[in-house]
Amino acid sequence: MKNNKNFNNDNFFNAWAMVTGILQLMDYNLNVRQVDNDTLLRHLQRQDQVLEKQNKELQKQTHEYLEKIIMQNEEIIRRLDKNSL
Repeated sequence: MKNNKNFNNDNFFNAWAMVTGILQLMDYNLNVRQVDNDTLLRHLQRQDQVLEKQNKELQKQTHEYLEKIIMQNEEIIRRLDKNSL
């Protein structure tokens, strides 16, 4: 009977070792994914900063371009008015 009890204990500890090993692998996998997510998040935040900077520059250029068009149109109107007199 004593051998049977030792065999059951060995089975229990072997099963327990397998379960803890699987849990450790699952934990490792989750940690790797979390690191990947953190890295991705930092990359996306940097990308957002670059896009925001580019967007501000584009808005500035668009504003300057529209101002130039308005000035040219005003000059055209002045010349037309001058010629119509």
